[in-house]
Amino acid sequence: LCILHLDLSNNRITNDGAAALGRALGAGDGTKRSRVETLDLSNNQGIEDRGAKVLAGALEHGAIGSLLLRSCHVQADG
Repeated sequence: LCILHLDLSNNRITNDGAAALGRALGAGDGTKRSRVETLDLSNNQGIEDRGAKVLAGALEHGAIGSLLLRSCHVQADG
């Protein structure tokens, strides 16, 4: 599965939702991995450091090409 742009901004997504999305994208055996070129989660005030860290793992493993987290509550730890 490859999605070019997934815009989930302004959807009241929380840390749990962000973490579930990050785990779902990062899951796979290396041959069947989902990929989102651009994932926009801006303006989801419930996303904080914990959710951002899971998304960063998916970004690091190439499941997300570009991640937008504008106006979320992500601090330096995230």
